[in-house]
Amino acid sequence: MKLRRLGSLPLRIAITWLRALGSPVSLGASVLCRNASGQILLVRPRFASGWVFPGGGVGRGESFAAAARRELIEESGHFGGGELTLFGLYLRTFAGVSNHIALFCLEGGDIVFTPGFEIADAGWFDPEALPSNTQPGVRRRLAELAGKAPRSHRW
Repeated sequence: MKLRRLGSLPLRIAITWLRALGSPVSLGASVLCRNASGQILLVRPRFASGWVFPGGGVGRGESFAAAARRELIEESGHFGGGELTLFGLYLRTFAGVSNHIALFCLEGGDIVFTPGFEIADAGWFDPEALPSNTQPGVRRRLAELAGKAPRSHRW
């Protein structure tokens, strides 16, 4: 079976539903990172469609900020930059699971990206010229950051 097929919606729903049986609430952390040119760092996962902010699950005993930094490095090879600043807390529901996401902002740094099992690609993008398959939640957060949309608690 090709790896791409694992990202199909029915399989994702089934996996999410099975996880919900054991843990109906999950915690996540993502990073909205901007470089000196004002470009936004996005990654393209292998098992989901579109471009997203680097991020992932918060481990047992791990803070949101520590998880955000770890995921940023793991997914993009990011190094440098300033301090993480909490931008907002969001809720995303999918197949009976409530996913609470802490979104942090980070200014600066650079990446040394190497494709891996989870992430196929990473890069810097102008927030006004994002790839067409950028996830809607990313677009909403960027609109909030730019003051073009009111803040929402929903991802």
